[in-house]
Amino acid sequence: MNKVVYEKERKWNYATVHLEFIIEMLRTQGEREAIEGGLSMTEERLQAFVAAWARHDVEALMTFLTEDCVYEASVGPEPGTTYVGREAVRQGFENMLARGAGGASRSGPLFICGNKGVMEWTFVWTARDGHVVEQRGCDIYEFDGDYIRRKNAFRKIWQ
Repeated sequence: MNKVVYEKERKWNYATVHLEFIIEMLRTQGEREAIEGGLSMTEERLQAFVAAWARHDVEALMTFLTEDCVYEASVGPEPGTTYVGREAVRQGFENMLARGAGGASRSGPLFICGNKGVMEWTFVWTARDGHVVEQRGCDIYEFDGDYIRRKNAFRKIWQ
């Protein structure tokens, strides 16, 4: 084989191997991002979660959560109550939504920055004595891609 043809083949082989390596890296990165949740949380998706909360739709809520999710409710003995894992979080959501039966949730401003988010909310209900109570609070979220890993709820209490 003459030297010119050999050099061209060597360069071609090097370029082909290099290109195949790049393609493999991109494919692997794409798969890794898909596996690791390469998507990120959006305001629209978080609003969909909030809408499911307002509907008291626990099944829909669970579709937004990671397997290792944590829900830190704003009421309970800790103060609050911490639920860890999907089944415990499901129970925590059911408990909190049962407390809020007859009331109405209204979402407020929200923002997302990287894997964190905050949303203000108002919960309105009628007390036993007939007066309307409006309670304000916020949820602090931690995301894994476009899933919620942690929902930590806080509320203001009137005395």
